[in-house]
Parts: sequence; structure tokens; C-alpha cells
Amino acid sequence: MKVVLLSLPPRTQAVLDFFFSSTGRSSFAPSGEEAAEVAIFDFDTLESRQHWDAWHARRGGPGIALSTQSQDVASAIWVQKPVTPAALLAAAAELRTRRWNSAPAAVEPAPAPAPVAPVAATATPPVPASVVAEPSMWTESPAPAPALDSRPVAPPVARPVAARPVSAPPPAPPASGGLGGLIRRFFGKTAPAPAPAPVAPPMPVSAPAPVAVVAAPVPAPVPAPAPAPVPSVAAPAVKPVVKTAPGAVPNPAPAPKVGVAPAPLPGPAAPVPAPVPEAPPAVAAPVHDAHGHRRPRPEELIDEARYCGTRADVAESAQLADASLRYDPAQHLVGVLKDAYLVSCKWQVPTHLDSPAGRITVDGTTNLIYCEFTAEQLAGLVNQPLDKRPKTRAFSRQEFADLQGTLEQKALVQRLDHVLWQTALETSAGRLPVGVDPVAPVYLKQWPNLTRLHRTPHALRIAALWTTKGAGLLETAQTLKIAQRHVIAFYNAALALDLITEDGAQVRRAQRKTKNNRGLLTRLFGWLNK
Repeated sequence: MKVVLLSLPPRTQAVLDFFFSSTGRSSFAPSGEEAAEVAIFDFDTLESRQHWDAWHARRGGPGIALSTQSQDVASAIWVQKPVTPAALLAAAAELRTRRWNSAPAAVEPAPAPAPVAPVAATATPPVPASVVAEPSMWTESPAPAPALDSRPVAPPVARPVAARPVSAPPPAPPASGGLGGLIRRFFGKTAPAPAPAPVAPPMPVSAPAPVAVVAAPVPAPVPAPAPAPVPSVAAPAVKPVVKTAPGAVPNPAPAPKVGVAPAPLPGPAAPVPAPVPEAPPAVAAPVHDAHGHRRPRPEELIDEARYCGTRADVAESAQLADASLRYDPAQHLVGVLKDAYLVSCKWQVPTHLDSPAGRITVDGTTNLIYCEFTAEQLAGLVNQPLDKRPKTRAFSRQEFADLQGTLEQKALVQRLDHVLWQTALETSAGRLPVGVDPVAPVYLKQWPNLTRLHRTPHALRIAALWTTKGAGLLETAQTLKIAQRHVIAFYNAALALDLITEDGAQVRRAQRKTKNNRGLLTRLFGWLNK
């Protein structure tokens, strides 16, 4: 789920950033405030709590409240500090459970009952005795009482089957096998055949009567007149048998012609859902795009156009001659903040400057920046050049101690490295600073803390290359097969934190030191590989 961190203390921010990039990357994905689904805030910090109230009133999403004591916050889950990965993962699982349980369950429609054929209540001629009504095979309950002037419907009983004459089976031939058969063949004697079983004489019965099926109201035809009136039978338990004189051949009465209605069709069956075809296996995305550039990771593509621009790769001559591909950091807020940061780190004192929106206090010793105006005003200063470059002044320790309490309550407090990194990315937007040679090799003094800073596309690969051997900006794009704007974006952000140098002596000294400190096994394997 997409998560945003709302004005957390620096130490807590660093711990959560590292957690999101390692153990919690399967459950949390850092994003901006507008796209976030969940917010994490520090209940013990006034600024973070106010930030949560504003975000929740605007977005209405749930949150995770970090506090040393149990807190009951509406729409938020309490996680005790110090924060542990297990507690954060449990909070994420609880948020998913609440979201799933809140979704209404789909109600399956009840299958339509099968239609029942109505029994007509119209007057029909009497049914002769030889016609026996058979109960309907689609009706489980006994038929209702017959209405006035309606055809009587017999209760459902078992249909009697007329007895058929059984003839005796033909006598089996005498067995000729075995020892007894051998003796009989030798002496010429045969065993007497067994007497046939007595067979009962066939009993004359009347012709089987056709079965009337109760269905749609179809008038039955009038049966042909019989020679003698046959008494009607109330229950079809036993069929009537006509007695005749001995030796006389009975003439069965002609069976009446009864119209058999078609059997009622069963009701429409419940629709059977069609089997869902299995989804085809996911095809892995290609490593390179249409321009031959290596694709970055999905988490590195957040706000790519905002921080890296959209310019395509250009030749070296165009990079040097085109003025639209350059910008002057000294005329923007990023240059002023970098100077204040360097002065604060050099003299170990806080510095401040007066911007058009208000005063900005930079404390390099604690990596904090205090802005006495809103975040929207700070974003406006970043995107526009400054009319007049403000002067940077240093605070004394006593002055800053007297002012620090007021700043923490009223000012906008953020991490200094985060503000410098974001300001450089938004100001440059894929452009190079004025006076920078894109061919000259550059080196990285130390790795930036990419667990807390926004990771631009291919930032890890660029940092590894510039830390080990260094390379020019255009050479880096060709070596790593990535877009030039991704290299330029990382260069501007690292330059704002004073992490870029053109002197590779520090890198070479570190490499020589590492080579001299090799262990015995390392040197032995190196000698064997020669």
C-alpha cells in the first residue's frame, strides 16, 4: 500500500526509510501525499500531529500513530515506540483486514424455481377403468383434492405390473465330464433326466391400459364404446381381471383411444457460470527500452518528469552550446541554501537568511531547516528564480538557543539534506549548471543516504561507478546504457549536498589502502590466479 511520512523526527524518518527499502518493501511503498493511501505520523510531535490532521481532513485515509504510550486516535492504528518491523507489518495487515471487511459481500441471486404445470379444472369425460393415472414424475407431494367437475387424479402409488406367463427352461444336457460320465459311457448307461418343474397355466389378463399423464389442459378424445360396461375402479392398486369360461379364448375389449399429452418440460436450470480461462503467464518486461536505454526500477520512476525532465539525449556539442540546457544555481534558492549549509558545517553554528516568503534557519549540526512560512510558499520559491540574492548570516549559540523553542512550535521543520536534494532536482529538471563540463570525469566523495532521499532512476549504479573509478557525465550514460537526463539529475542532487569532486586522488588512495590491507588468503588466491 502507498504510504506517506508526515513530518517525522529525523531518527524515526531514517529508520522507516530503511525499513521501506528492505523488510517492508512488500507491504509499503513510499509516495506523495496526494497519492498515498496510508499516513504514518508521530503522535508525540506537535508538528507531525497537525500534519496528520490536515492530511486526514483532506484525504480521509487511515493512518499509523507512533507513540510511546497507548493512544486512541480515530482512523489510526497505534504502534508503540521504539518502532519495530514486526509492529509495522502487523499494522499493515490490520489495515488490509479492515479494508477487506468493509467491502460489501456480493449476494448471489437465488435460482428461479422450476415452473409447475398447472392442473386444469375443466370438465372432462369419465376415464374408463382400464386407464390408470400414473403420478407425475416432477411432483413430490401428493396431488391436491380434485375440484368440482374435474377429472379425478389418483394418489401417487406404485404402478402395478401385470404378471407374465413363465415357461420352464429347457432341460440341460447330461454332463459328460468327470468320473461319472466316463463310467456311463463305458457301461452304456445314461442317467435319468430330471423331471421338469410344473408350470402354471397362463392366466388370461386384459390388455395393458395406457397411462394418462397429467400435464397441460388438453381435452382427451371420447373413447370408443365398449361391448360391455366396465365398472370404474377407484384405486389403481390391482388391475381388473375378466373371468371367462374354461377352455374359451377370451376376447379382450378394444382399448380406448386416449390422447397422451406431452410430458411437461422441466423448468429452466440455474445458469452455470462459464469457466474462467486461465490467465496467460506474465511476460517479463524487456531490460532495455526502444532507445536502447536500460529500464529503471518501478520505485525510481516516481515523479521522473518532475525531477529529471523529458529531454532526449543530445550530442556533446549541443550540450555545450545550447543555453536552454543550462541554469544558474546562484539565481535560485538551491544555491543560497547550499551556501548556508556549507557555512553552518564549516563553523558548526546555525545560519539564517531572509527570503521573500520569510526567514529560513539552517542548522547543519543537527541536519534541520526551519522555514517560518508554509510548505506551499517554499515550493513557490523553489520553482522561481530569486530577484535578489539574500545574505547569509550566522547565529550565535545563545541566540539560537533562545529562538529554538519558538521555531520548533511555529516554523516548518524539515530535514536539511532532504530539502537540498529535492530543491536541486526540481530546479534543474534535467539541466546542467552553468560552467560544468559534461566530459570531465567526476567522483563521489561518499555515498548519499538513499534510504532517506528520493532515489532517482539508476542512482545506485551511478553512485557505484563514481565511487570506484569516476567518469564524465556523457561517458556515464554510455557506459551504463541509461538516459543522459538520469545522470544529470543525480549529479545536481549530489552537488547540492557537496558530494561531487573532480579530484580522484581520494578514490585512488582508498583503492591503494584497500589493496594493501588484503588478507593472507586473498593474496594467496591472487598469486595462484596469475
